[in-house]
Amino acid sequence: SSYCRGPSGPVASVGARHHKQYVRPGGGGGARAASAAVAATRRRQDEAAHVAAMVEELKCSQSEQLAAMRALDQREKERKASISSDIARQLEVGLAESRRKLKIFMETADGRAFLKERAQHYCQLNRRMPEGTALQEALNDLAKASESKLRAKIESSVRQQAENHLQHIQLERLKVAWELIQLQRRCESLLTAGVVTQANLRGFDMSLVDRVTN
Repeated sequence: SSYCRGPSGPVASVGARHHKQYVRPGGGGGARAASAAVAATRRRQDEAAHVAAMVEELKCSQSEQLAAMRALDQREKERKASISSDIARQLEVGLAESRRKLKIFMETADGRAFLKERAQHYCQLNRRMPEGTALQEALNDLAKASESKLRAKIESSVRQQAENHLQHIQLERLKVAWELIQLQRRCESLLTAGVVTQANLRGFDMSLVDRVTN
């Protein structure tokens, strides 16, 4: 022990009575900094993953819409190509039915009278034409007139149906084009905002809308 002599006896020295206090560096500071760095890295990784997922979704959506557009183009091509075959098929069925009805009509009194009148006109125009030939010519005229009327009716009906179908396809095409425009606008806004880069969007066709709509 360290003492000094005072007027009234031994007194403890100042050093013995007052121990000097020192501030020591805290042990948790480094750990907190490391934890913050890890959290920041994780946030950056999460943000990068989010951007990648978002861009991939945009690419997939564009691919789906492009496939839909191509399917519509194929449907339009097939529908236009089927017009002639549809007319021929319906005309074949219609002619068979028309001939059946004409035969039934010719067996009625009105039918025979009509045919006789037409045959007389032939004989008047062709003095030497036999009556049987005149009757056959009159019957042929009636059959041709019936066929011509039926053909016009079927062609008009088939073409109108095809036109309605093609208009529906065109409407569907406009819907797909609108979706493609929205996807491109989304990409452009992300680029403008700096959320993504041109490198991020590699694989997204930024000129597709121009090709589809022109």
